Amino acid sequence: SVLESPSFASAKYMTEVLAPVDGYIASADAEGMGLTAMMLGAGRATKTDVIDMRAGIIQRVSVGDRVKKGDVIAVLRSDTVKDHSSASEKWLESLRFSETAPEIQPMVYDIIRQ
Repeated sequence: SVLESPSFASAKYMTEVLAPVDGYIASADAEGMGLTAMMLGAGRATKTDVIDMRAGIIQRVSVGDRVKKGDVIAVLRSDTVKDHSSASEKWLESLRFSETAPEIQPMVYDIIRQ
């Protein structure tokens, strides 16, 4: 029922993160992305922190995608954090841009059977 609720999809504060350069998304740092989500209220820095159930990130691009400067590459959302400037910077620090397309790595490297 949570996923079907229209209020789940909305957040009080939303910020678009724009591509700073033309190029390809060469890599993404999962830890930095997770810290970005925590900065928005989607996770806890301490045990006593309250989780904002509407906070999160809509990722618009993936590794290997070509972007143009100014393209929306992510949308940051929160009901409790109004200023997303630090989170936007952290998100951009989590991405590496390249002028050439990266070699796409396989999702599964091997299957181990016993």
